[in-house]
Amino acid sequence: MTTTHTTRLPDLIELVSHIYDYDGYLPSSEILSKVRIPDVVSFLKLSHQYYIDVAMKSLESAVQSVLAPCDEKRKKVILSFFNSYKDEMLRHFAYEEEQVFPYAEALMEGRASEVTPVLEEDHTDIVEKIDDLRNIVSKYLPPECDPVEALTLMKQLYYLSDDLRKHTSIEDHILLPLMRKMEKDGIR
Repeated sequence: MTTTHTTRLPDLIELVSHIYDYDGYLPSSEILSKVRIPDVVSFLKLSHQYYIDVAMKSLESAVQSVLAPCDEKRKKVILSFFNSYKDEMLRHFAYEEEQVFPYAEALMEGRASEVTPVLEEDHTDIVEKIDDLRNIVSKYLPPECDPVEALTLMKQLYYLSDDLRKHTSIEDHILLPLMRKMEKDGIR
């Protein structure tokens, strides 16, 4: 680990904390200049792993548990939408892992001309669809569902929705501006 890397990591942690603490927070270019692309990419990759390995598995378990007493038609509607959402989230993360992050790393290594440039991304689908899932779950859950399990599931959906908004903000307001600056300036 280099000294530059070590001294800048606290700046990324502080910046991410501001995004999580203050809705709509937009970092200044001065603040952005204190963070490094590899640190941001590393954070985002770890976030993806958390969403896939922890959040989605926990959410899927909660959905299955809540749906246990439901009739097959209700189960099918909710599970179909849930599985569609999960697939879309996985595709979105795969795109970032296979296209965006390698391009960011190529920029850092001065070999951006060797890879396809990344276009601006639209994250609204994965954020809006989790909200749609929350609405479908609340609409189609019958009264025989355990109210504590239903509330727990709704809380998980709300938390994941909020967390994905913050994650998207990190991508849109930290990583992409850093990448665009490097494309323009050719500096780290």
